Amino acid sequence: MFIHKYRVSIIGVFCALLVFAVYFSLPQNLSFNFDFKRFFPKDDASVKAFETYRETFGSDDDFLFVALESNEGNILRKTQLATLDTITAQLANIPNVRNVQSITSFQDILFLKQVVGFMPTIKQPAKLSPVAIPLLRFDSSFTNDVERIKKDPRLYGRLLGNDSMSAAIILFVDSMGFDTSVAFMDEVHQIISNQWEGDHHYVGRANFEREGKRIAIVEFVKTSLLSVALVIAAFIVFFKNPTSIGFSLITMLVALAFFTGMLGLFQVDIDPISALYPVIILIVGVSDVIHITSKYITEVKSGKAKGEAIESTLRSIGLATFLTSATTAIGFCSLFTSKVVPIRIFGLAAAVGIMITFLVVIFLTLALFTYIPPTKLKNLDFGDSFFTEQLKKLYHFTLRKGRAISVGFIGFLAICFWGISTINTDLDIATGLPRGEKLTDDFYFFEKHYSGFRPYEILLEAKGDYSLDDYEILVMINSIVEAMHKEEDLSTTLSILDVYKQFNYGKNLRNSFDDYALPDSMSYSSFQALKADLPPTSFTRIGLVSEDGKVGRISSTVKDLGTSDINKINIRLQQHFAEHVDPNKLSVQITGTGTLIDQNNAYLRQNLLFGLSGAVLIIGLVMAVLFKNWKFLVISIIPNVFPLVFGAAVMGVLQISLDATTSMIFAISFGIAVDDTIHFLSKLRLELAKSQNLENAIYHTTLETGRPIIVTSIILFFGFLVMLFAKAPGMMYVGLLVSLTLFSAVFADLFLIPILCRSILKKDY
Repeated sequence: MFIHKYRVSIIGVFCALLVFAVYFSLPQNLSFNFDFKRFFPKDDASVKAFETYRETFGSDDDFLFVALESNEGNILRKTQLATLDTITAQLANIPNVRNVQSITSFQDILFLKQVVGFMPTIKQPAKLSPVAIPLLRFDSSFTNDVERIKKDPRLYGRLLGNDSMSAAIILFVDSMGFDTSVAFMDEVHQIISNQWEGDHHYVGRANFEREGKRIAIVEFVKTSLLSVALVIAAFIVFFKNPTSIGFSLITMLVALAFFTGMLGLFQVDIDPISALYPVIILIVGVSDVIHITSKYITEVKSGKAKGEAIESTLRSIGLATFLTSATTAIGFCSLFTSKVVPIRIFGLAAAVGIMITFLVVIFLTLALFTYIPPTKLKNLDFGDSFFTEQLKKLYHFTLRKGRAISVGFIGFLAICFWGISTINTDLDIATGLPRGEKLTDDFYFFEKHYSGFRPYEILLEAKGDYSLDDYEILVMINSIVEAMHKEEDLSTTLSILDVYKQFNYGKNLRNSFDDYALPDSMSYSSFQALKADLPPTSFTRIGLVSEDGKVGRISSTVKDLGTSDINKINIRLQQHFAEHVDPNKLSVQITGTGTLIDQNNAYLRQNLLFGLSGAVLIIGLVMAVLFKNWKFLVISIIPNVFPLVFGAAVMGVLQISLDATTSMIFAISFGIAVDDTIHFLSKLRLELAKSQNLENAIYHTTLETGRPIIVTSIILFFGFLVMLFAKAPGMMYVGLLVSLTLFSAVFADLFLIPILCRSILKKDY
């Protein structure tokens, strides 16, 4: 009665709140964050070690790789290299750029004898002095320098493409915020586009953040529009009445606006997984709308007044609708147990959004529907006769074939467990990149023509009184570097060792690359006196050793091999550490963002099981309180575990990787799938209260709840299937898997629940 009496005030309040919601939903009021380090657990020892690394050397992904592709074939031509040199110099002047490397800026240190003294009449003594010599000179030495570049192992696959068709520029940059990164990339792009005629490619965090924001906005809008289109189609099929369709659609759009406004008001980060939000809010909300409005219309068609119809609707299914929203929210809240912050935020935001949608549906939908004349509602045809006939057949089928259905489900479960055993946990970066985007094309270009760009870092720490430039320590570091060079998938390395290798190479006037090696102890001793005179080099400027000389890094990159193959590299290197490094003198640890990404996969599997178990337990307790009968608890849990097993089996069969995104399907599916179970069992309990005849109760429950269960399940199926249009493979897989999981859930509800009720409740009724 309240909603009908104060409907004008209710609509007015929603209109006022809508103004604020729309304002906070504007792109400038939303917070975008695409730093994948947010996916690292905060309290892990490896993460803490990486934070120490970052404090000393900065982030290992504070770089931008730029590849300039020749449109004339071989890039090692004077005109093209001259342009490359100009671009390199201009990029070095951009704010936040600490250092720039290219084959035109790279320098070798040569040691030349210089005459000293002041009196020309006196024989001048000579000393060996370090001099920086460009790797590439645009004079008479050009041809010889180019030939040297072709053979230089330091450049192949790093600054020069493996087919000599492109050359790379590496920009080492300061850590930048999102807005700064976007402005930085715009300036880089302008410099290159104005001067380079061939194709160019980018890889690096700054580019990812710029493109990530654009893609996230597009995906959010696209999924919203597709979901709205599906909602409209569902309402057209269900209501067949323009006013009912319009009011229901308004409710959904208001709910979405409220949710988006909440994201903006509380500055909830928008990231690649945020494309799921519109689908969840709209499609899950439609289920509530259909359940509420169908019951309200049924009450009106029975001859009740509007106020009485609302009261009867809320008394009959109000609690069940609230519980379905609450259990769905609980399913998402299970993600809050994750150590991965973005997943926790996603779960909490989705849970709040679902409850907001519930409140909007209850108050706004019913308030709007009171403006529809009862005569129009009474003429609505929901296909009752068709559904009734089919549901009668379904009831009799489960009654006759109960044992066969049970055996079939058990057999199918056995097959599913086999599928689960094949789940792929081997992850790579490529699987998460958006389809059809230049961002992805650039990634594959670097993977094909260069030695990869995924950072691979080894943290070094000298123990006791030792420092990293002690010869004994350098010998250990050299053994590590040699072991890394045996790994074909690792690029060339940079470390303090390269300074000494430069000395050995430079003292022989770079005659042979065989001289690019750690000098013997005698040469090393002589070099110590000269080291202070070294000019700044590309090695010392990018931060390879701490100021006190105690902490250092071996920096490399690796191709996007997947966690399994990279882990094999880690194991081989760790075995080398154990055999050739004295832990009392030198501490060695593999670290970096790539390593943490791999370790994070293990956390996902652990948190998945823990979080889902928690959700099942909480929802089970809700069922126990609702039904006050442990038998109903058992009945409610079994059919909702089956869809999860089925979804996991599909993942295994299709070889869909379990990652940060796809791990969410189980929480989403369980939270939503349990809704129909609640509606079925709530109605069953009411029927049992009227009559103690179990079969009669199952029969009437099947006929009344079957249609809303089937209709909402179809909507949910196609609603999440909308995500197949997402560019991010992870989002696409979530849409596919959730759709299939919910599709299996409706079979479990309509076939298994009646059979379980007959088996478990037969002694009580």
